[in-house]
Amino acid sequence: MTLKDHSCYAELGDALREFTRGKPVAFIGNSGNWGDALIQEGQRQLFRDHGIRTIPFSFRRPNKARGALNRLIARLSGHRAIIQANGAYYPAYDRFQDHALAARFFRSVLLLPSSLPTGHGWELESVDSQLWRRDQLESAHDHPPARFCHDLAFYLDPEPREPVYEQGCLFRNDRERSKLSAPAGNRDISLEGTHKTSPQGFLDEVGRYRTIHTDRLHVGIAGALLNREVHLYPIESTMKIQSIFASSLAPHYPNVYLHQERPAQLG
Repeated sequence: MTLKDHSCYAELGDALREFTRGKPVAFIGNSGNWGDALIQEGQRQLFRDHGIRTIPFSFRRPNKARGALNRLIARLSGHRAIIQANGAYYPAYDRFQDHALAARFFRSVLLLPSSLPTGHGWELESVDSQLWRRDQLESAHDHPPARFCHDLAFYLDPEPREPVYEQGCLFRNDRERSKLSAPAGNRDISLEGTHKTSPQGFLDEVGRYRTIHTDRLHVGIAGALLNREVHLYPIESTMKIQSIFASSLAPHYPNVYLHQERPAQLG
């Protein structure tokens, strides 16, 4: 089941149209793993549905030529920028300072639905900004003025997939991995691609399993969208799974379960 028709997406679309004023604006994207391809595709479809046009803006490895190009893009975009952060403001990635620096090129910024954890001065609030959060728990507690919209992956409405295997253990094996050893036969699908890899391929791979155990947020979201039985487990470093489960998954996807901790043995 998709949440595409949820009122928050219409509100976000209205806000984007008002923000862009029918003209292309700068877009500061976010890189990531294969699970982030779902967010990218949801964002692409939302922009298409609301006629939002963007100009890619890069601020990495600045030099004289890049600085001149950035100033040109800022002028062409009317000094307005849309920022995509998702979960990049957590300490493991901490892209916030990068985005705050990039925002200095613009008079106005709109932050797409993202996790807004504690621990930042939130310099984006010092410019003319519109912040959207993707949960009603952690981000709402720390940044109540930000407006809520579901993670953009929930905007997708994928075709059904037939399962091949009864169960998949699809746990992280990156810097945020659990202190527990990975279960036997574990597969970290998210590391098998990037945000630029086909989101349909990601859905194909997650859809191979009838029952899914994971601590990957977007593996869990993909499973929910495909009507799989999903068992989610929190990770030690962030609250994003608990927050998005409470805000988006628990109210709409009875096939998704949140456990307080992962058992030492699973299988």
